Amino acid sequence: MRKAEALRQGQAQVLEMITRDEPLCVTMALLMRLIEAQGDGMLCSLMLLEDDQQHVRSCAGPSLPPSYLALLDGLAIGPCAGSCGTAMYRRQPVVVADIMSSPLWAPYLDLVKPYGLRACWSTPIMLKDEQVLGSFAMYYREPRSPGPAELALTAVATHIAGIAIKREKNESELRRHREQLEALVQQRTGQLEASNAELTTALVQLQHTQRELVRTEKLASLGSLVAGVAHELNTPLGNAMLSAGSLVAHAQRIEAAVVQGVLKRSDLRQFLADIAQGGTLLTHNLARINTLIQHFKQLAVDQTTDLRSQFALHALVVRAVDAMSARADMAKHQVEVDIDPAIVMDSYPDALTEVLCNLLDNALMHGLPAGQAGTVRITTGIADGGNIRLALEDSGHGIADELLPRIFDPFFTTRLGQGTSGLGLYVTHNLVTGVLGGHINVESQVGHGTRFLIELPQTASRP
Repeated sequence: MRKAEALRQGQAQVLEMITRDEPLCVTMALLMRLIEAQGDGMLCSLMLLEDDQQHVRSCAGPSLPPSYLALLDGLAIGPCAGSCGTAMYRRQPVVVADIMSSPLWAPYLDLVKPYGLRACWSTPIMLKDEQVLGSFAMYYREPRSPGPAELALTAVATHIAGIAIKREKNESELRRHREQLEALVQQRTGQLEASNAELTTALVQLQHTQRELVRTEKLASLGSLVAGVAHELNTPLGNAMLSAGSLVAHAQRIEAAVVQGVLKRSDLRQFLADIAQGGTLLTHNLARINTLIQHFKQLAVDQTTDLRSQFALHALVVRAVDAMSARADMAKHQVEVDIDPAIVMDSYPDALTEVLCNLLDNALMHGLPAGQAGTVRITTGIADGGNIRLALEDSGHGIADELLPRIFDPFFTTRLGQGTSGLGLYVTHNLVTGVLGGHINVESQVGHGTRFLIELPQTASRP
């Protein structure tokens, strides 16, 4: 009874060590001692089959000589390989009652004789799929065969050893997979770091290229701006200087006549006529210069200072149309307004009025053909998100495809030097996107008119 209780407690201790992942050989050595304590003269050992399924390795044999166990390491299994090697090869128990007379031990008699071992019973430790994990063996120093008690102990030992070995293999496999995964993660991390470094380098180069392009574009825009300003101011300035020079020449001529005493009444009348004509021409050109300068100032002045208020969109559009009615009537064009009177906006009415006047002026001057009656329609609708969509469409000759991308550029006009500065649509774009908080697009097809689409928030954001 005491041995049975010791066996029960010992099994519990071994199983606990297995669950704690104690070293396999330490746990199996305790199991071997536990089995040995159940009989007299019993020497137990546990051999493991290597992953190649061909060679053995000693795991535990606490009562056997260490030098003997060392001799077993690396031996190959086979049909005549002692008790353990043969049992693992055959996948069935092998009982050798007398080692000295057994043909299974014949190749190893010189190894075993010095240790006085005479009997060896070995049982393979296998999984359900018949994979061999190792073997459990009982040695005796005298010839003998196993009885029921030894067979029962063998069953206990192989069962517990199988659990421990299988758990150890699973843990080893997990460790191997974990190491492979960590190595793969490190490899991928290295690849990602290299890719990130390449992307960072590419991004730096792209940013540098972008800055260069922006700088080049700014210089090109500045050149276009300077050229446009010079071209627009050149004509009225030249005319003004010519008028001023002519007036100086007339004055010098009259002064000479006075000094010589040959001044005639007709000369004086002609001088006064020339003064009046030159003054008119000079005033006209200076007024033109002043108008151009006011337009140029619109490019730099912060227009967010306009007064903000609530207003009915229909009334504002009607006032803008009325302001341009004289030009429309003169060209025999008609402006139609289809605006919902219920639309009330909280925005900047002066900026929106200037936008409408610029678009109407563009349609009347450039869109509609001269001498032929045309129509301009102004309509509204509700866009996605509740914004107000304002459309201004003319029935004119349209805009060529190659000109559409430049329509909002400063100083772009098809009538440069004919009284237009090319700033109207540029200022319109700035007012819509900057002050009113919306955006503007243009659609056009040659021969089918032009349509400007403006989308504005009903309540403008605070600048």
